[in-house]
Amino acid sequence: MAGTTEAPQLSGGSGNSDEAIFGVVTVSDRASEGVYDDISGPAIIQFFQEAIKSRWRVVYKVIPDEQPLIEQTLKDMCDKDHCCLVVTTGGTGPAVRDVTPDATEAVCKRMMPGYGEQMRAISLKYVPTAVLSRQTAGLRGKSLIINLPGKPKAIRETFDEVCFALLKQQQPMQPPIHCFMHALLMLLFAFVIQHHGMLATALLRSCWCFPGFPVDTSMHRPH
Repeated sequence: MAGTTEAPQLSGGSGNSDEAIFGVVTVSDRASEGVYDDISGPAIIQFFQEAIKSRWRVVYKVIPDEQPLIEQTLKDMCDKDHCCLVVTTGGTGPAVRDVTPDATEAVCKRMMPGYGEQMRAISLKYVPTAVLSRQTAGLRGKSLIINLPGKPKAIRETFDEVCFALLKQQQPMQPPIHCFMHALLMLLFAFVIQHHGMLATALLRSCWCFPGFPVDTSMHRPH
């Protein structure tokens, strides 16, 4: 049976800026049935809480590995909830019921497979089974959907390097891509600042194409 993990706080930040809306979807048969508590989704939300200063809120779902349900959840978060960024965790492996990437591809207008390729390359430094991951990313309307690994540890291992690659952009991005990348970078920096505060501070100084980037660099936590 699942424990009594405290429910995550689904909003945070302050100020007069527009509220950013994020979608967090944990895809897991057992977590959705209450066999065990979801830890990946709440971990991502907690990082938002600790690292992002501007106003934000999260639409959070825990659902089973059913492709039609995953597709509908992604559609609703993009089209009805107007999430600028939708993050999934879980269901990216080779098992028959691991269908999160398939659902992502089904609802996206354009795919951005480079995210998955980069994260797999990074994860291979730590575990050889990373080659089995099928995670990907894509665009639906004004929303970016990205598949993350299923464990917080794997997310931390990959996202600092993915963030660094994004910040090497040489030209300012134009809407709507700027909105996508701004949202994604807030998520990326949540993890980077949590575990690599000095690196995040250095990267922010070079982030001239994202003026006013609302991340709390005081969250530096040296190892």
